Amino acid sequence: MSLPLLTEYSRAIQKAAFFKTEKGLTPIMQAGEPLLMAGAYGCVFKMLHSDGSHRALKCFTKYVPDKQQRLETIAAHLNKIQSPHIVHYRYLPEELWVNSEENKYYAVLLMEWVEGKTLGEAVREATEVGSKAALQRLADNFTTLSLWLLAQDFAHGDLKHDNILVRSNGTMVLIDYDGMYVPGLLGKQAENKGVEEYQHPMRTLKHFDTNLDDYAIAIIAAALVALAQSPELYKQFGETDRMLFKRADLLTSTSPLKTSLQALQHPTVNALLQLLQESIIAQNLQLPGLAKTLQSLPALPNNIAETELLIATTKQKLITVQHKLTRLEQHLVQLKSIPVLKTLPRNMVLVRGGTFEMGDVFDDNHYENEKPVHQVTLSDFYMAACCVTFDEYDAFCVATQRQKPYERDWEMPVINITWYDAVAYCNWLSVQDGRQPVYTIDKSRQDPNNENKDDDVKWIVTPNWQANGYRLPTEAEWEYAAREGGKKVRFGNGQNILKATESSFNASSHNKEPYSEVGKYHRTVPTDSFKPNSLGLYNMSGNVWEWCWDWFDWNYYQKSPANRPRGPENGSNRVLRGGCSSKPARYCRVAYRSFSAPTKLNYFPPVLNFDHIGFRLVFVAQLDG
Repeated sequence: MSLPLLTEYSRAIQKAAFFKTEKGLTPIMQAGEPLLMAGAYGCVFKMLHSDGSHRALKCFTKYVPDKQQRLETIAAHLNKIQSPHIVHYRYLPEELWVNSEENKYYAVLLMEWVEGKTLGEAVREATEVGSKAALQRLADNFTTLSLWLLAQDFAHGDLKHDNILVRSNGTMVLIDYDGMYVPGLLGKQAENKGVEEYQHPMRTLKHFDTNLDDYAIAIIAAALVALAQSPELYKQFGETDRMLFKRADLLTSTSPLKTSLQALQHPTVNALLQLLQESIIAQNLQLPGLAKTLQSLPALPNNIAETELLIATTKQKLITVQHKLTRLEQHLVQLKSIPVLKTLPRNMVLVRGGTFEMGDVFDDNHYENEKPVHQVTLSDFYMAACCVTFDEYDAFCVATQRQKPYERDWEMPVINITWYDAVAYCNWLSVQDGRQPVYTIDKSRQDPNNENKDDDVKWIVTPNWQANGYRLPTEAEWEYAAREGGKKVRFGNGQNILKATESSFNASSHNKEPYSEVGKYHRTVPTDSFKPNSLGLYNMSGNVWEWCWDWFDWNYYQKSPANRPRGPENGSNRVLRGGCSSKPARYCRVAYRSFSAPTKLNYFPPVLNFDHIGFRLVFVAQLDG
């Protein structure tokens, strides 16, 4: 079905007789023609009513099959809402006679005319004169609009800089409601996908719910806050069809815009970029935590009374913060008064205890044994910065007259060792360093808690958790340290995207994950390769698997104690963590749980031997006398 052209609508609105029900409307003229603004689906004319007020008249140039039902449903929903951020409208299905091919009455929208400029125009004007204050006001007022919109049960659906008007008092108003979602349209598809630069890369017409605006809000907010810090960014990256971002800027790690924004070191900009990146990786249009991030930039009030109240409440908050700061300073003095270890043997680093969320905190949803996410509390402990090397392990072999494992390079992590080899090494090194061995090893009987029928060793290994000797980390200790003390990070180097330039893993193209980059395939590398995480721990993701103390239980997280969990009492296999150089990124996540028999070769994921399994040491944070 064809609809009239802009020129045909322009002629029709100049004739009062062509309106069926609306009387007293005449167009505002400019250069002899009606003043209009054209869009992809229609045009808007500025009309003068006989009562002296101005109206906006929208005519449609592109046919949409269920347009009437959509717009009437949206109008009915908005009429229930009183807010300066929206305008009410009436849909008039057969109102304007147009001398077009079909010679009939056509539908129009009639609404209040909003005086103001588009957000895009306001940004261009402010950046041209370099006004940081004006740009900050725009950022503040957009925050107010966004927090209001996020709290509603509808979504605009095509949020962009030219669909937001800025009134003279700074208030922002949403316009162009054709793509809006309201509860009455539940089950329908979207009318359109919006402008690419402002929409999630994964958005389709099937995505039609209250989360439609999350991505666009984060894009616009990040741009406005950044421009308020550095208006010259607009000259480098801005265009009339966008403020700063191209879609490609968030799909590559080498975007010049992202580099410039990160250089600002603005916490809100960084937080918004992180939310956008996580939503792309997760392929999720919803941005959890968006409202909380925006609330870190509260909008400024528009009158004296509200400003005075805000000053008073802010001063009270400052007093509270000062009390907290005083307590922290006193706590620091107390901590400094406690004696610490005179020396840190074997390149050990202190891991301060705390409470953290353990498991699949990113909802990667690869394996059920990573769930449920649960809180775990740990005490202080020390962990080796690197895995035990061949050179270090060879000294143990010579001293105890045991066969050396297959050797590669002295600075490489030792591999080809069993779990029993690892605990024996821990005890031997404890004695060498004058520490109390952790493990009591009974080789005369078989461990009744070892349920592995193929394990022909089955030593009874009993730990003394109060001893200050070296031992293997528990599974919880390993993940806590890999997470840099319990932070929400996906990989043990403190990053959420794994790169072959930063870790030794299988980065081949057929192993690509949403959270990894394709790159060079590494073999096992020396233990201090790549940059450590913020605790100073090297290669917690990739390179070699690492033995932990715990028996492995697929469902252990469903019953794990919250305080210092040490695994189940029995089992067939011991826990492995961290991934290795031959495995893709999903196995190198700090949440991933692997296992192997303590001495036999039933390793998961399947390999034929222990040539990718090593270990690192921990000891309890017991103070030297």
